[in-house]
Amino acid sequence: MKKLILFLGLYIAFAIGSHAYAQGDFVINYNTSIALGETNDFISKYSFRGFSMEGRWEVADEIYVGVSGAWTVFYESEKGTFVNETRTTSTTQYRYINAYPLLVSGYKYFTLSSKGLSFYTGFGIGPYYVETKKDYSIWTETNNGWQFGFAPEIGFAIPGPLDADILLSIKYNYAFKTSSVPEFSSLGINIGFIY
Repeated sequence: MKKLILFLGLYIAFAIGSHAYAQGDFVINYNTSIALGETNDFISKYSFRGFSMEGRWEVADEIYVGVSGAWTVFYESEKGTFVNETRTTSTTQYRYINAYPLLVSGYKYFTLSSKGLSFYTGFGIGPYYVETKKDYSIWTETNNGWQFGFAPEIGFAIPGPLDADILLSIKYNYAFKTSSVPEFSSLGINIGFIY
């Protein structure tokens, strides 16, 4: 986990530094999400715990490329009796998912008004680090690993104050199942700033 935090820190520092030198745009978002598919079978509660940062650079008229890092946390608790291979426990079970997508993305903007309102579509690909955890009283079961995934996105850029635009977007995240980690799937509603 320490290596992951160090990697994310260096990644974010690179994105911020690149913004300053390449005259790109810096994006910061507050992310909310609902788990879908197998992920929803594990945790069905809506998540209000997430954020993302991204550097975006214009490569042609209204076409951008970006590099992003995000963190989303899902959490749910349930009281009951839980059976494992070696034990039966009557307690409150706490379930967590921490998902860290690291994506390279492409975006196409469409100007909707002369005042700067834009609609955009995007598509990102890259690795996801996903950790699932179940806590039962004094026992913990953890499953984690790297997965490859993708993330289509649509949104609006709304002119805002101080040379920053407000972003409203919907993003679908999907990471493929591996031999050690189940698939990860979520739909996020995000609000943030781009400057």
